[in-house]
Amino acid sequence: MSYDSSAVGDQAPYNKYRNLIGGALILSLDHWATRVVSSNGDNRGHGSFTMTTYSGRRNKSLTIICAYIAVQKGSDLGETSFYSQQTLLMEQQWKATTNTPYRHKCPRKEAIKELHWVIIELKEKNHSIILFLDANQTSQSCYTKGDIKMHTIEWLRLETGMDDPFIQSQGTRPTMTTLHPARDIDYILTWQVSPQYVSLLPLNIPSYSDHHAFCLDIDIQSLFDNTYSELQQQPRRLLTSTNIKAQATYIHNVQQEWKTQKIHEHVLDLYNTVLDNKAPTLLEQLQTLDDKITKILLNAESTCNTAHKTRNPWSPQLLLAGKIYSYWKRKMRMCNRNSFRWHLLDNYEDLNISEDLHSNTERSIIAENLRNAR
Repeated sequence: MSYDSSAVGDQAPYNKYRNLIGGALILSLDHWATRVVSSNGDNRGHGSFTMTTYSGRRNKSLTIICAYIAVQKGSDLGETSFYSQQTLLMEQQWKATTNTPYRHKCPRKEAIKELHWVIIELKEKNHSIILFLDANQTSQSCYTKGDIKMHTIEWLRLETGMDDPFIQSQGTRPTMTTLHPARDIDYILTWQVSPQYVSLLPLNIPSYSDHHAFCLDIDIQSLFDNTYSELQQQPRRLLTSTNIKAQATYIHNVQQEWKTQKIHEHVLDLYNTVLDNKAPTLLEQLQTLDDKITKILLNAESTCNTAHKTRNPWSPQLLLAGKIYSYWKRKMRMCNRNSFRWHLLDNYEDLNISEDLHSNTERSIIAENLRNAR
């Protein structure tokens, strides 16, 4: 995930608002997520765009840019409008570098100029490019008396030499990209990309919007010299038991542990912390909470297991030694991946491993204990 928004959220009076207009977001899912090599945003701090770069074979790169251009609606903008946020930032940046009176600049034009230089730089690096853009500007308004207006969306397309897949495949742009007639203000522009299909999605489901969603199908093989990687997701674990008693036992155990460990209260605490802007990130706390919930569900599932433990053919000493070796081998794999899933190592007490040694993540210590276990 790559995202960006304006930097005014840390300033008064903007920090009192729970939501501010503007920003951009790119989500990379499934096999696309395996190709991500970098994510960047608007270096000016204006939050006009974000971008994600994907890498394939033979050093081929594809960069997707998602941009939102501010719009000025009338003279009474209000302090939370994206246009006002960027106007304030430009004024602050001007005063920080010069003592002369501030000369107003249009946030729209400045954003398009910044996109222009970003695209030129990506082209020099031989990147393929896809730009998704809410320009808040129709293609017709980019012209005056037959001449192109400077720093408009059509000027950007012509100056960078990018293609409009709607024009390529259908010969014309859509008459509207929003729910309002004659408002074709959203664009897709491409460079060194082979579109297979492009269309507007007519339905606003599951979230209502006054913009139509775009659908762009591109030729992965031409970009990466191979078909997309067949990333296989793990099958979902479904509780399909028809045993009424086992189902009741599972639900009872989950509810009991949920209450004992105060999971609901912890979730509410994290939620209120985010609302109060008391913590910029809660990834570690969320991961800990997720591990607790996973452990609760797995323990409840194990209580419903119909398999019965039988007599183990190994001696107790050999069985314990095997479990200790498995513990350190699993922990070494997690160390190599720099991702410790502690709920999978929660049997350390049964193996007579101290809590300090269990929580230690130094590779040398883990490797030494793995050698001893062998």
